[in-house]
Amino acid sequence: MKNRLKVLVSCFALIFSANLFASAASVAPSLNTNEQEKVANVASSSGFSQESVLQFYLEIRKNHGKSAMLTNSELSGRNGGTVSWMKGGMSAMITDMFNHQLIGKVTSLANELSELAERNPVAAAAAAAAAATAATMSGSCNEFSWEYYPENEKIVVRKGSRFMEINTLGHHVTQTQTHRFSGFTILTFSDGNGEEFTYNLNQLFQ
Repeated sequence: MKNRLKVLVSCFALIFSANLFASAASVAPSLNTNEQEKVANVASSSGFSQESVLQFYLEIRKNHGKSAMLTNSELSGRNGGTVSWMKGGMSAMITDMFNHQLIGKVTSLANELSELAERNPVAAAAAAAAAATAATMSGSCNEFSWEYYPENEKIVVRKGSRFMEINTLGHHVTQTQTHRFSGFTILTFSDGNGEEFTYNLNQLFQ
């Protein structure tokens, strides 16, 4: 009975793994067998689930291994939380901002997946699609920094280990400006129609 149960559990695990990567293949047909094996190995060594690691990898890969922004409860430490990472920048930003152990693990995972993505032979072929989802503008002022992701219609603003998202509400940002006013840092962006939207970044993080 115990042996039969073990066989059933093993079969279920194999079916789940196969379905997971089959689903991923529908999203990214270029995910080859070698990548599948390496992502599975990374998941096993990292302690995160294969599903989360695969989602993170696909997001990193489509941005040429340079950045990622996604919603993932396991990696962010909060149900429905977000993760933001940029290569060569600060540590990964997660919703559970004071969980330094998780931040360290997610940052290490991102770096490892970035190396894997950059070694992927099909990464160059996906360059055009990746460029559409990467940050196209960035800047900083005082303790704040920000990136604009047109595909996601978001501006991600960072302050120390925290980050907030500004929804651009369907407007395509063509110009940004930051300045200080009465001790506050002000971010203004405009779209192609000349409409301007202003945010007090200090109040955003209150």
